Amino acid sequence: MKTWLRKQPSARDRDTVQVCIESPEVTDVTLSRTLGVGEAVYRAVANVAIPEDACFAVPFRL
Repeated sequence: MKTWLRKQPSARDRDTVQVCIESPEVTDVTLSRTLGVGEAVYRAVANVAIPEDACFAVPFRL
């Protein structure tokens, strides 16, 4: 998984930074009161639900 920050180009959004994630993958899950099957199902669903190469706007000020 590769993660990076990208500054918004417009002056209007100058207090916003984009956090981008390339090829995210859930590799380790620990759940209480479940067997390994519950953890495997959770991991599989999470890997399908997380979008590929996604960028999220995050408010940021110095």
